Amino acid sequence: MNFDVAVVGGGVNGLFTALDLALRGFSVILLERGAIGSGTSGRMHGLLHSGARYAVTDPKAAIECIEENRTIANIAPHAIEDTGGYFVAVTKEDVDFMEQFSKGLKQANIEYREIDPKEALKEEPSLNPNIRAVVEVPDKVVFARDLMFSVAISAYREGVLVIQDAEVTGFNINNNEVNEILVKDRLTGNVRSIKAKIVAIAAGPWTYKVVKLAGIEVEMMPTMGVMVVYQRRLARRVINRMRKPSDGDILVPYGSTSIMGTTAVMIEDPDNLPISDDDIKFLTSEGSQMVPLLAKISVVRAYASVRPLIKMPGVDTREATRDFMVIRHEKPSNMTT
Repeated sequence: MNFDVAVVGGGVNGLFTALDLALRGFSVILLERGAIGSGTSGRMHGLLHSGARYAVTDPKAAIECIEENRTIANIAPHAIEDTGGYFVAVTKEDVDFMEQFSKGLKQANIEYREIDPKEALKEEPSLNPNIRAVVEVPDKVVFARDLMFSVAISAYREGVLVIQDAEVTGFNINNNEVNEILVKDRLTGNVRSIKAKIVAIAAGPWTYKVVKLAGIEVEMMPTMGVMVVYQRRLARRVINRMRKPSDGDILVPYGSTSIMGTTAVMIEDPDNLPISDDDIKFLTSEGSQMVPLLAKISVVRAYASVRPLIKMPGVDTREATRDFMVIRHEKPSNMTT
């Protein structure tokens, strides 16, 4: 089979890449080693960021977040719940952060409004009654699978061949170009050959493994985040802790449940994601400082996902940018990550 472009990875980035290319007239095949959305994109927290979380520490990402927030809400309203979000100050340190936070929101062009804590408690009675300050931002909830399946269907209708359970196991390279992609059917074990003029790798935290098959090293920080699902929806809005991004500071109302997250631990293998009881206890403890009822309701389950963060010298998992990077490789010259 011959195509203009082969996209490797069926998460949100791979799907939108395939759709965009098809709309521009290219013949495209998308290869996903599992099911559509079975990786990072399908195991996300459920938050469509307003960018407020990164307004102080990662302003470029904050600007991109608010732009994409508006775009996705416009093109896929069926996959969005426009909940809005509160950033709440629990401690004096949180209050001290508020001036810097407001300044960052202004600079990123993120609309916000300071809310009297008494008014916020009327809107969200499950909040800690001792909260000291509240800022409202345009956070939203995104139902990732609804979004990704919609993009996959749209891509298919535009001519993209979408293949699931298709694991890339190797590349044949001649004259500094990939001229053949070896793809294993994970259900049957059969291996087929795919030819494409361009190979676009959008495999999330598995990217470094895929490109290594072509002799390429990509510096990444695969960073695991644990999330805990509780049996009740405790808030109408997304509830964020008013501080620099850290572990256990976002509660997302997701359908009839609440999802508390998250942690940030660098790992070696994105297929091995151990979750401990300590993770659950920690997230419950942190979340209950914002919403005390969290400590009193049952945990339904915990799950984990992996962020494909860009590795930067001297930067830890919380400081690392949430920005994107596109790499046009020199060898092989027709591969992009």
